[in-house]
Amino acid sequence: MIRAVVHLELSGLERFRHEVSKPQGPIRDALRQWGHRYRTFVQRRFVKYSRGGGDWPPLKYKRRRGSRARAAILRDTGTLFRALDPVWRSNPGAIQQDLPFGIRVGYGGPHRHPKAGISIADLAAIHDQGLGRMPKRQIIVQPDNRTRAQMVSDMQRALKKLADGV
Repeated sequence: MIRAVVHLELSGLERFRHEVSKPQGPIRDALRQWGHRYRTFVQRRFVKYSRGGGDWPPLKYKRRRGSRARAAILRDTGTLFRALDPVWRSNPGAIQQDLPFGIRVGYGGPHRHPKAGISIADLAAIHDQGLGRMPKRQIIVQPDNRTRAQMVSDMQRALKKLADGV
């Protein structure tokens, strides 16, 4: 009988798993940076789309007599927009949660929208899916290529710090 035995030394990967699960360190810092980058992307997109620059259907509203002002889509109170502030401030309706191998950002919590009478998260979900006569206006979407490239760069720097023992 001829056979070979291959043994993989995985202690380096165990160290990586341990580092990722820490509440502090280069990997967690990179993941939190991803949250910042994602919120920046979504707010930039929100501004563009609220001005009619994307695929969000325009608002149907009655214009006041003599008014030339155009309402920005989903910007009546700024609540949905502020919940995505790139600098994490725990704004009403905003969530940011550390996950074992990532980070969750978006809408959540019990805070109520000042005009809609429902939670900010529920209102965001209604716009995301569209409901009844409310057209679909997705806010939380996959990041663009530029944002993804920045996230890859963030993690590469973190892994280098980890490998160098910094």
